[in-house]
Amino acid sequence: EGTPQGTYAACNASVGHQGNAFNAGSVAGSTFEGNDFDSFGVSDNLATYWSDAGNVWDGSSELPSPTPSTVTYAECAGGGG
Repeated sequence: EGTPQGTYAACNASVGHQGNAFNAGSVAGSTFEGNDFDSFGVSDNLATYWSDAGNVWDGSSELPSPTPSTVTYAECAGGGG
């Protein structure tokens, strides 16, 4: 019930997807790093409070680009982050 909090997602790859590789409607206090997601989508509501809610994408509190960089995923190859 309520907003999901404290999610930690690292070293995930999206393969053969249709639409966005990552979608979120509501999340707070969460960290996403080293994921190989070539497309990113959030609800209009989440976009307004992403940073204020303490969410972090690859070390930044800024809302990620709809086509985020996947360069950090290479660090995960060979067994995770």
